[in-house]
Amino acid sequence: MAASPKIDIPSADTNQWAAQGNGVFRPCSATTPSLPSGVYGIDVDNVGLYLIQRKVVTDELIVLPDTASERVLTALQVFWDAKAKFADKGQLFKRGVMLWGPPGSGKTCTLMLLTHDIIRRDGIVILPSHPELTTGALQVVRQVEPERPLICVLEDIDEMVSQYGEHALLALLDGETQIDNVVFVATTNYPERLDQRLV
Repeated sequence: MAASPKIDIPSADTNQWAAQGNGVFRPCSATTPSLPSGVYGIDVDNVGLYLIQRKVVTDELIVLPDTASERVLTALQVFWDAKAKFADKGQLFKRGVMLWGPPGSGKTCTLMLLTHDIIRRDGIVILPSHPELTTGALQVVRQVEPERPLICVLEDIDEMVSQYGEHALLALLDGETQIDNVVFVATTNYPERLDQRLV
């Protein structure tokens, strides 16, 4: 005699159907046409890839004049305003920034300032895990919200290279899986460990 299939009963907040195509409908709770501004991690389960909102708690941040942080913020403000110029030249609208220096040199503070700025612009920040999961997440975000300001933070990129290899990161940043309309911000304490192609 065959075992009975295990059935997960939807939670009490289930109130509508998710249309998945090909005549498939799954019960679900509330849907939203756009993500709330904020910071998101990436994960995957037996249903598929998903984003999970992360809480960001910082002290009040101040941008001091004539600092590296101010230069990065200003450069990205110029970038966000230059979308038409990229389109006119037929180029992908993307930018890469590498923050490097010893521990305590202000990389994390600059990331927090960038996070606050992008949230103020009604944008989102992605904190990647595996490069291939990140590629999938960015593709989904761009499919659902093609114009949303988006920053992908690759903190300690040298560690990511040692864990996942260089090829997947290069494909994400500037290869066959690159995504339009995104800023990649990487940090490292050891720029000398990175291959020049990645830098």
